[in-house]
Amino acid sequence: MSEKMENMQLFEDQPIRTAWNEAEGEWYFSIVDVVRVLTESDNPQTYWRVLKKRLKDEGNETVTNCNALKMKAADGKRRRTDVANTEQLLRIIQSIPSKKAEPFKLWLAQVGKERIDETLDPELIADRLVVTYERKGYTKEWINQRLMLSITKFIERKLFLKVNRDKTVVAHINKVKFLGYGFYIYKGKCRLRLHSKSKTKMKSRLREILNRNKGVSNEARQRKYLQFISGWLQYFKMADMKEILRETDGWIRRRIRAVYWKQWKKVKTRYRMIHRYNISEWKVHELANCRKGPWRAALMLNQILSDKEIASQGYTPMTSYYLQIFEN
Repeated sequence: MSEKMENMQLFEDQPIRTAWNEAEGEWYFSIVDVVRVLTESDNPQTYWRVLKKRLKDEGNETVTNCNALKMKAADGKRRRTDVANTEQLLRIIQSIPSKKAEPFKLWLAQVGKERIDETLDPELIADRLVVTYERKGYTKEWINQRLMLSITKFIERKLFLKVNRDKTVVAHINKVKFLGYGFYIYKGKCRLRLHSKSKTKMKSRLREILNRNKGVSNEARQRKYLQFISGWLQYFKMADMKEILRETDGWIRRRIRAVYWKQWKKVKTRYRMIHRYNISEWKVHELANCRKGPWRAALMLNQILSDKEIASQGYTPMTSYYLQIFEN
């Protein structure tokens, strides 16, 4: 039986050794394992040997056409055992009186359907393996390592590709990072989002650009800001991150207000700059004589340096640029 792939299937949590024949497109099942499940016999080998002789004496061709295949036994050694495909197995089941016969027939049909589904969608193979190992009581760490080993062998031996083991991991989709993107499931579909590490790096770069302690002109600062957000948003435009960008925009505006407050060092300078925005005289005096630091004082400057005012000075909100990319 060439091009076979051995596997272990579970019927009511009881293992049945199977082998998939790629050339014939059929499953082959260990007859002894099926007999053990249906009869609950302590010695299924003897049961099958007696049944096989009786069927041969009756002239049943099904038994004659059964193949023998080496499969892994309970002791770990590979031994020859009789196997049958789905059609042959259904005929053998008719000769075994068992209340599990009908549920087992349904199980056979389900196994065949799963194989067809897995051919169309190979990811289902990994899902089935996870479920099988969980039923056997293995830990998630062990299952992940097992899947990792199987996938690596397939990629390297079948596809002749090299796997970077330092950067490859089997984990829940919420914990995976790929090229700065994260992933999540929404309404049964996988979607892209901004990974937490990418967000941290983005804010670190903005913190450097909008540093109030650097001796940089406002025009140069505004130009660097636009250069960064345009390139960054073009790269991460496929991610769902509107809420993250709204939060970041508020943080950016506060940093910009802190920059201006730091530039207006003296009281008279603050008085002159704040007076331009046509607010009451007593409010101008209150703000100009504020002794708070730049970061805390930035909260008070919302009254004069509004969101629209900051945007008019060339600091386009990231949310607006992000939505503009989507529209185009």
